[in-house]
Amino acid sequence: MLPLKFQMPFTPGETYTDTETVRDERGRVVNAVAARIPIIDAYMTALQKAGINPVAMESYASSAARVTLVVPESYSVAIPCDASTAIAIIKSGRVRFMRSIPQSHLTTPDALTNEIKRIHDAYGAEYNLTVKNIPWE
Repeated sequence: MLPLKFQMPFTPGETYTDTETVRDERGRVVNAVAARIPIIDAYMTALQKAGINPVAMESYASSAARVTLVVPESYSVAIPCDASTAIAIIKSGRVRFMRSIPQSHLTTPDALTNEIKRIHDAYGAEYNLTVKNIPWE
C-alpha cells in the first residue's frame, strides 16, 4: 500500500489519483499520478461537448514516453505549460520520475536549468546512472 495521502502534495478528495505497477531492473515499481478534479473535469466536459467520449486521461509525460523512440538510456524532458513545467525522466519508454513545477517558482533565467540539474543529480545518484536531457520540441 502506498502512503499516497502522505506523499501527494494535495489533500484527499481534491484529486483524481491512479497508480500503475511496472517492473524494472530493481523489481516492482509503482508509479502514482494525481490531478486536480476541476482541471480533469474541464477537459472531460470540453471533450464530451465535442462529441468525444474519453475513456482515460494521462499526463503529457506518459504520452511522450509512449511515442518517443525507445532507448535504454535515461533522459529528461521539460514540458512547458501555462501554469507549470513538468520535468520527466523517461527510460525504456516509461516515465520513471516526474515533477511539476509552478511557473511562479521559475522566476530567474536559470531556475529551470538548476531544477533539471537537481533532478538529474538525485535520480542519477539513486540509480547510479547518467541522465541526458532532450528538448521538448
